[in-house]
Amino acid sequence: MQPTVDGIVSVSAVLRSHANPLFAGHLQADVEAMRTRWAAVMETSRQHTARLTAAVDDTRATFDRVAALEAWLDDVTHVHLTREYTVHSDAELQQCTSNFQVYYSLAP
Repeated sequence: MQPTVDGIVSVSAVLRSHANPLFAGHLQADVEAMRTRWAAVMETSRQHTARLTAAVDDTRATFDRVAALEAWLDDVTHVHLTREYTVHSDAELQQCTSNFQVYYSLAP
């Protein structure tokens, strides 16, 4: 877009140099208004780009934290909670049930 704006400014300069003073003044005012609006658009774009970049960085950091949490949960779930014990006697069963909360089912 910037080349188009630059082209408009350049063409308006040529037109103003050959135009009567009243038209040249109106043309100059219109071109300045356009340049002011364009500068505002560029500034808004810079601000939005900065905010978007920050949001993307925050999102990536959050994904990294979630991945670390998932890895920790997997470790807890698979390493610490999924142990199976084979009990061979009533005495062993009593010892296990007194030390742990045991979920068991009777095998057919």
